[in-house]
Amino acid sequence: MHLESFLVLLMGVCAVVGEPTVADASPRSSVWPDPFLARLGLIAADAAPGPQQEPTSSSGDVKDQGLEQSQAETIAMLEWLVDTVAEATTAPAGTFAAAPDAVPVLQDLGHAARSVAITPASEGEALMVHLNTVSRLINQLPGGEASFPAVRRAVVAALVLRRLRHGAFRPPQERTVQRLLQQLWTRHRAAAREKGIVEFAHVSKSGGTTFCQLAERNGCATESFAANKNCEVAVFRDQPRYVNGTVHVALRKGRKTQCDRPNKPMSLRREYSCAQRKRMLQEKRYTIYANEYTAVGGRLSPQLAHSCGNMLTVLQMRHPHSRMLSHIHHVWGTYLNHCGADREAVYFAGGHEATDWVRLLPAPLNNYLVRSLLGEKVFNLPAGQITEKHLGLARIFLAFQYDVLLVLEDSDLSNTALSYGLGWGEHELHVNAAAPDSGSDDGLPSNLDLLYDLNRLDVELYRSGVLMAKLDAIVYDAAQEVVPEPKPAAAAAPAAANAMAAANSTATAAGAAVAVANATASTATTTAAAITTSYAKSTTAAPGAVAVAEATHDEEFVAARRAMRGHDFRRRQQRQAHEQLGQGASTAAAAWVGAGRRGRAARWVADALGASRAIHTPGDAGQAMEPAGNGAQCGWVGQTWRKQLL
Repeated sequence: MHLESFLVLLMGVCAVVGEPTVADASPRSSVWPDPFLARLGLIAADAAPGPQQEPTSSSGDVKDQGLEQSQAETIAMLEWLVDTVAEATTAPAGTFAAAPDAVPVLQDLGHAARSVAITPASEGEALMVHLNTVSRLINQLPGGEASFPAVRRAVVAALVLRRLRHGAFRPPQERTVQRLLQQLWTRHRAAAREKGIVEFAHVSKSGGTTFCQLAERNGCATESFAANKNCEVAVFRDQPRYVNGTVHVALRKGRKTQCDRPNKPMSLRREYSCAQRKRMLQEKRYTIYANEYTAVGGRLSPQLAHSCGNMLTVLQMRHPHSRMLSHIHHVWGTYLNHCGADREAVYFAGGHEATDWVRLLPAPLNNYLVRSLLGEKVFNLPAGQITEKHLGLARIFLAFQYDVLLVLEDSDLSNTALSYGLGWGEHELHVNAAAPDSGSDDGLPSNLDLLYDLNRLDVELYRSGVLMAKLDAIVYDAAQEVVPEPKPAAAAAPAAANAMAAANSTATAAGAAVAVANATASTATTTAAAITTSYAKSTTAAPGAVAVAEATHDEEFVAARRAMRGHDFRRRQQRQAHEQLGQGASTAAAAWVGAGRRGRAARWVADALGASRAIHTPGDAGQAMEPAGNGAQCGWVGQTWRKQLL
């Protein structure tokens, strides 16, 4: 009797152990991180506890600073992104300056994205229709320099909402979603190539010095990569402005000091439009420049402020609390260096509490990120006058106007953006501009909570920016399946030296190089010519067909590469001729320009507005300055300059 009972009990235990559990039935949710949930740190109703629930930030103290949002706040932000694109007609005036005709398409795209977000799992066919509609509308957007980063973020936001509400995508839907993400990235890269120049919105004390040094490592060209220049172009007067000069002078009380004039005072600049800026940068052959002040166009109204959408716009963010403390350290040390003993005796004679600092540094200590995006009128407002309305406007500009977002505290997120947002192979570098010696006192006030409260809107904007950067990363992750990660240059310095040597070569050497290139070109096969032709077609695609043309080009290139593989001697010859053609033509073009030859193709290039402009070469008389760095690289944007040379 006891033996029978024991056997029955044993069989029951075996049955329970062998029965599949919910987690076993869907191993993907616990074994493979969901790409949407992993990047955003969200938890879907059908997701078992797994690695996707862990925040992706690589900084241990970021969570303490309030980086991580609740799931409800994240969902609200995702819905806001979709709704903002769907209601494009209500966007500020400067939002669509690059392509005003795109507003109707954007509205339709937003509504289609909404449909994707709310379609239940039971309506699989309807979901496929909505996904295909989104893809079709993306192809209808204007091409060229117009990039529409808000579209990318809104579409991914809709996919995330759909995943959260209705579970994982089924295999056919998953493939369509993956192609859609890759289409968004292809469009981003195509626009970057057309833009040809990086505009770096340098929010002071947010890692801009490191970014500028990385630009040099990645072959970009600008006026100067020196740590005290930070890729700025002097004529634009985009230098940082920290100190309220009126307060600085008032603190002197008429006395003569070692620093009667403040360092980095608040002041207005002469405005150059984005078209003027790009034309001047192109004439100097720069591929990157930095603006460490505020957005252009906002002197009369913040509604008119904008980044330069005719360039690849990049913004790096840092948590406002950390940035604010860094600002205080920097200015405190600067006052010691410039004013000496007058720092404590005159300018901080009454102490350095929060109120003292806010009077002296109204912009850096009161929502500096919001001010940096909204132009001069808002940037120069007194402390305490930045409102929720300003925050809402800055959030729209952040979504619509900035192509690539970097987060200082999250190296993994930023490295992915550097690779697939900019096409840079060099990532790992940390450079701090020489911080002034601040003496024994660090200058920090005792009541930091007052300063934290003054930067509440900046914290909200920062959180929105981090979420947008994570949405971008989902697109970059999809691109990794079809495009290898850009690799660091083998030797950036030797490459730059070789380029300068080629530019300064004699006319005889230039002629020889041209002859070699011509001979190489004459031996190129029909296959190589077909590849070159398909590339030319893809780079001059009609507006609205950028993604399709580039995808077609990639397919043709892969097919041609496959056709040239094998052991056949003739095919190997064709492949070698094709490779030599690219190398020889590039060398010949550099030598042709460097020697000052008068060929029209080498010395004149049509700019974006259709007008001809001269390319000033090292041999030209009166050239003021050679660009720093090797402008033939610089990721995606450098490819435009290479095409112009050829």
